[in-house]
Amino acid sequence: ADQHIKVLDGLCSLISAQGCAGIELVFLNMCDSYDHGSRLSRAGVPYVLCWKTACKDKACQTFATAFYKALVSTCSYGSAFKEGCTALLERGFGPGDPDALPHAAGIPCLLWNDSKGVDKQWTSEQGSTRGEKVWEPDCDYGGELRRWREPKGEWDKSAWAGKSEKACLVALGFVTQMPDGSGEFSEANHGLSTQGFLTPAALAVLGVVSYRDLWGDEGNVVNTARGGASAEQVREAARHVKEAIDHRQASIEYFRKKKHSNPDVEQQHLEMINIIQKTLDSLLILQ
Repeated sequence: ADQHIKVLDGLCSLISAQGCAGIELVFLNMCDSYDHGSRLSRAGVPYVLCWKTACKDKACQTFATAFYKALVSTCSYGSAFKEGCTALLERGFGPGDPDALPHAAGIPCLLWNDSKGVDKQWTSEQGSTRGEKVWEPDCDYGGELRRWREPKGEWDKSAWAGKSEKACLVALGFVTQMPDGSGEFSEANHGLSTQGFLTPAALAVLGVVSYRDLWGDEGNVVNTARGGASAEQVREAARHVKEAIDHRQASIEYFRKKKHSNPDVEQQHLEMINIIQKTLDSLLILQ
């Protein structure tokens, strides 16, 4: 570790003294590299990837693989950073310090100092040529599974479950658009987090504080169905709830087969399946 620090100190001193002409990205894929990353960013490196905390070896590998694959297709450092964070979630990691949380990956951070417009897509999206983006600990890992982003493939069963759960709400007349007229819940209008999870603002539109308040035999979904929904609406809602249950079960099996199963995430799926099953049972009675 001391040798690595000496190397980083030398790199920072060299770039600070001679400039960073031709360098667009420095990736410090190692524990507690934020301080050195900040030095490199201040020295003028347009994009620096580092870790704010300790980080697990497997998480570093997962993040780096997804980051560089995305970079090839998007040519955007910011977009590739988000794909790296998504890959960590899909492998069962959560954000946070792994010394304190058993299934945490660490907290990757993207620093940018991009006055020359190396990644105009990212700076335009952020509204600033300088800043930092971290994988936020409040992105819902260790809480509730309420992912509503578009599925990335047939294997992406968590997102398919979210899509079916949204379809159930739409069938019963729930509003799934932000009240400012900016459209369906999305990352752009702060209805979804960068990982595709419903934000507190979106939950407020749905009339709940917790996503789980929507489900169960006394949740808002069943109460709305009891409150005057047509038989056709209830049948359609029940169909989508059944789809959501199937997708969540398939997600568990997928990660078990891939040997990527995370006990905490699997337990969350099982708990939600139990809650949503109660919703389905109640809707079937109301048909």
